Amino acid sequence: MRFGLQEAVFTAQSTRDARRDAALQDADAALNRLRLYLRLVHQWRWLSDGQYVHVSTRLQNWKIAGRWIKQSRR
Repeated sequence: MRFGLQEAVFTAQSTRDARRDAALQDADAALNRLRLYLRLVHQWRWLSDGQYVHVSTRLQNWKIAGRWIKQSRR
């Protein structure tokens, strides 16, 4: 799953216009799926509270995709 997110970001970095917008939308969707899966594995107790906090904090770095989408629409 994570590779899909990275691939979409790499594609967005190297393209322009509609292709960039599509890649950014793909990245945003992949990030949302990753967050969902993270919440589920924590709920199922496959991750401790500390592990969940650590991974959630690391995912905050990927918020750039949402900001990038907003910026590219201006």
